[in-house]
Amino acid sequence: MWWSVKTGALIGLLALFCPPAMAGGLEQGRWSTPVGGDLVQVYQVPPRQSTSFALNRTHYDVAEQMFILDMAELPAHVNEAAPPKPEDLRHMAFLLRLVTQQSQWLTTEQGRDLFNADVLPLPPFGAAFALSLEDLRAGTASPVEQPYGALGLVPVLQETQGKQMRLWPPGMADQTGGTIGFDVRDDAGTVLASFRAEFINQPLTYRGVWSPDGRWVFLPLPQRAKTEWVAAMGAFATRDILVLGPFETTRSREAIRIELRDRAAKDGRASRAADFAAGKMTADEFFGPALNDARARVQRCADLRDAVGPIYALSIKKAKDARPLYPPGDGDRLPVGQLFTMTLDAEKVRGKVVVAGLDPAAAPAIAAFAADQGWTNDVQTVMVHITDGVLTLKCP
Repeated sequence: MWWSVKTGALIGLLALFCPPAMAGGLEQGRWSTPVGGDLVQVYQVPPRQSTSFALNRTHYDVAEQMFILDMAELPAHVNEAAPPKPEDLRHMAFLLRLVTQQSQWLTTEQGRDLFNADVLPLPPFGAAFALSLEDLRAGTASPVEQPYGALGLVPVLQETQGKQMRLWPPGMADQTGGTIGFDVRDDAGTVLASFRAEFINQPLTYRGVWSPDGRWVFLPLPQRAKTEWVAAMGAFATRDILVLGPFETTRSREAIRIELRDRAAKDGRASRAADFAAGKMTADEFFGPALNDARARVQRCADLRDAVGPIYALSIKKAKDARPLYPPGDGDRLPVGQLFTMTLDAEKVRGKVVVAGLDPAAAPAIAAFAADQGWTNDVQTVMVHITDGVLTLKCP
């Protein structure tokens, strides 16, 4: 079901056969890792029932230290004049468990169950790189810095000139060859790990990425696809995945996880905020269960009802009218809810209500801070802004 291996100081040059479904259609360049030792892991993507797959998208789970690969099925027989549409392809998840060095196919449902707040898409997360022959020849290929670390991924090119026998017209022809690759170096210039791939005339396209937390380098090794539609639909023909790491980082794993989760929430919130502003998403859909908790706090508050009378409407229309609510303490903390500013329409007054809403998913974290009386009072404080001033109430 799975196959993975950890190499020694050198992985020998490797030639792989093509699966039956793509026989004659794919090639694998010869590659090696002359430096790396225990920092090198190689995973092979096995065909399923003589069917090949191409890499469509990659995600990374920061907490569990694993890559989740969305693999698109490549049909055994392709009509070149009418290739399949991307939406018609079947997708399956292929999982790389970096800590245990295992890999496995998952069903679509199992793959979906893996996604949570710690799973990030590559890109935009991580630091992507491409080994471009043109950039390397021009000297414009820059090192790619390790996220949350002091290492750099430095592209490398070594070229040689030679002659090759040409069948037609008969005679000798000039030939360019060499190796293309990269070194992972520390700030003192020491090479910790490296990758090299041989080429003649034109290398395959090698594209990889630092994992978002900077602990791993992810490099799917390309196969040359005979069918152009594979690349046209954004898929990447590969049988082998090279992973280098884990590398040390300058911040703790937990601190990095929290920061990346917060960034992912903000990035996703921006596009969702546009949908909310355009009326494509309701307030309940945008703000989630915390909004229900805030509304319920207002509705059940007897002191508030006595002050403003029956409440006709309690609404929120702008994303900026809510901000994260954090538990007390210093250091890295995750929000446990949101502080809402809502429009109030009641029998006696119209104005704004500032009220906290707690997220049920954060119940364990909330319980840990329940003994902090000062924070509890802050959460239960509801402020009503009206023309005559601010009415401050305590609403459990």
